[in-house]
Amino acid sequence: DMYYAVAEHVFDDNEFKPDSIGADCSIGADKVTYHGETTVADLLLAVGRTFAVYAQGYDAMVARPDCPDPPDDCHFGLALTPCDFDPGDIPFLYYEQFVDKPEYIRDYEDIYDDLERGRLPSFAFVKPVGYKSEHPGLGTEITPGIEQVQRLLDAIAASAAAPGTVILLTWDQGGGY
Repeated sequence: DMYYAVAEHVFDDNEFKPDSIGADCSIGADKVTYHGETTVADLLLAVGRTFAVYAQGYDAMVARPDCPDPPDDCHFGLALTPCDFDPGDIPFLYYEQFVDKPEYIRDYEDIYDDLERGRLPSFAFVKPVGYKSEHPGLGTEITPGIEQVQRLLDAIAASAAAPGTVILLTWDQGGGY
């Protein structure tokens, strides 16, 4: 995921997690924050563009940083990844200029309101919670991820932002299950 922020290898997967809200609810790894580094979002902001991360489960984690109860539809059933927001999946949270700043880090559901009100930022990084991301393992299933992506694509297509929006849909593990 770090390639999305800085377009280069920073560390091996799960070697570190950001020192941010939700870090104590994710598995393993030492906490880290990078200082003085320029990200893709910084470059966009410097030329007057806008940026936001839409992360599913973020509001629940902010409201209950001691790890919110898992949603009923998460088969893993524990108050941690993949049921809850995982800051390690948000590359911009590793950089001090974005850590837990509400002007940049929003809950996933906020994207629908921003689309409806014509406030979609120039660059949006959108991340579903683990069990709805098609990520293999821990009781996850493909269908919730497909449904989530389709709902978002339909909302973008129906919005005023559609003609000027490019969507890059990626997975961090290729090959599926």
